[in-house]
This record gives sequence, C-alpha cells and structure tokens, in this order.
Amino acid sequence: MNGFIRQGMKNKMIHSNYKWSPIPVGIEVFGVDLKRQLDQVTVERIKEDVTRHRLVVFRNQGVVDGSRQVEISKWFGEIDNVSYAKHPMSPNIDIFRVSNDPAQGCTGVGMSGWHIDGTFRSEPYSHSIYHMVSVAKSGGDTMFIPLTEVVESFSPEQREFLDHVWMLSDRRNHLCHPLIYLHPLTGRPTMCFHQGMTSGFVRDYDPTSGKLDLLNEEENKSVISAIQSAIESATVYSHKWLETGDFILSDNLAVGHRAGSIPSSVETAGLRILHRVTVAGKTSPCKNVLQKQECCY
Repeated sequence: MNGFIRQGMKNKMIHSNYKWSPIPVGIEVFGVDLKRQLDQVTVERIKEDVTRHRLVVFRNQGVVDGSRQVEISKWFGEIDNVSYAKHPMSPNIDIFRVSNDPAQGCTGVGMSGWHIDGTFRSEPYSHSIYHMVSVAKSGGDTMFIPLTEVVESFSPEQREFLDHVWMLSDRRNHLCHPLIYLHPLTGRPTMCFHQGMTSGFVRDYDPTSGKLDLLNEEENKSVISAIQSAIESATVYSHKWLETGDFILSDNLAVGHRAGSIPSSVETAGLRILHRVTVAGKTSPCKNVLQKQECCY
C-alpha cells in the first residue's frame, strides 16, 4: 500500500515507509518505529487504520518503554487503570503487567473465554494496546475475532431473538449491556460480551427502570449456544508472539479476544511478559439509534 491517507487528510503524505498488508483480522504495518516520535499525519493514519481495520500489528519494535506505550495509548483517549491488579514489577501505573511467573506479573489473565475488555464498566474500554516484553518459547498466542462478522452470521431467527438480549456482568454493580449494538464510531453491529464474566442474560432491559427480566435456563443456554456456534465458524487471527517487541493496537469494541494456553512453568515455556494498556470508554453500549443519542452523547 502506498503512503497516502484516503480519508480526511487528502494531499498530505505520511511517513514514506508506511506500508501494510492484510492479516486474517486486521493489518500488519511495516516501516514504522514506535519508539520514535511520529509526525501527526502518521499518527492520524494509524488511528484511522485502527478504526477501519480494527486490529493493527507492528512487529520488530524491540522493547518499547512503559512511558512510550502509555503515550501511544493516549492517542486514543484517556487511560483507564482503575480496575487493574497493580503488580510491583509494572514499569508504569497505567500498565497492566501479565506473565506466567507470579513474581513478574499477574497470571491466568484472559483465559476464561472469548470477550471484550471492560464489560464490568458502564463504558467498556474503547481500545486495548498490547506489547510483548518477553516472549515465551512456546504457547501464549492471543486470538482475535471480528465481531461484526460474528453478529452477521446469526440466522434471522437468532438475530431477532438476540436483538432483545442484554448481558448481565457478574462483577461490581452487575451492569447490564445490550448483547448486540452499533459501534459508536463505525455504526456497524458489534457485541458486548464476556464468556467468563457473565452471570446471566436479560430480555429487553429498560435502563430507566432498572427492572431485570431474566431469561430462563433454557433461554440462557440458547444464547450461549448461538454465540459459541458463531464464534466457532468465525475467522480467527491467532497472533503468535514470535519475538520480543510485537505491538498491537486493537479496537476493543470491534474485536473479541482470548488468551491461548501457556505452560505455567517458566523452565518449560520460558518467561512471558505482556504489557497491556486500556483506554477509557467514551460511550455506553446502546441498543438503537434513539437510545444511542440519549445515552451516549
């Protein structure tokens, strides 16, 4: 691809080495060193590509220090670190440090099923930014799925049913979010879900009354089955962290993800350290255009 911005920045040239190629979900970008300060035109191109392609991967970045990762994350908004389990080895208060060694980072993260980050927040995180600081010898892939395609794969009967379903978080204030809604930036259908942090599902939740019409056990099973079947038939991008320095920018509202398994023994698998930063959400998931105008803006 050449280095021209096609939307919003016509006649401006970006970094002359900026090139990208498609991956199963998203794109991989070449010719950019994220450790260095980038011109604003290139920054805007990267942000546009994250929105357009949902996942942007940079390899061969070396170790990006914590302050620079936070700086890059702030391209997308304010950082939300309130929910993080702080680890003493984290280089920055805004970085969630994940590892297979409890002395080096938080363990067992992201392995409870497919999800987006922050479903326990009234405004789920808008973006997640990942950087591999130490790569394991085996295992530990991070897998991503495109949520618009997942939604569009439901049968008409499933879609009619699921359009009336809300997920009920099992954390904190048991927040209720519509399962299917429109992405606030693209207007495409997407999902708010977490297979490992959902206590149940609700029919036609009314945020003004707060009344919960819980689905029965059979209906819950049908929701879970429909979601799982759609995921199993979806395109999956399994990112193999091949070397220290991989850096991923993700639109958290547009892609689901989950962590692959990794041996807990550092002696067996090698030391794995991943730094993640999450950007605060700007909108609550909203069920329809009218509600979107009222509750998101």
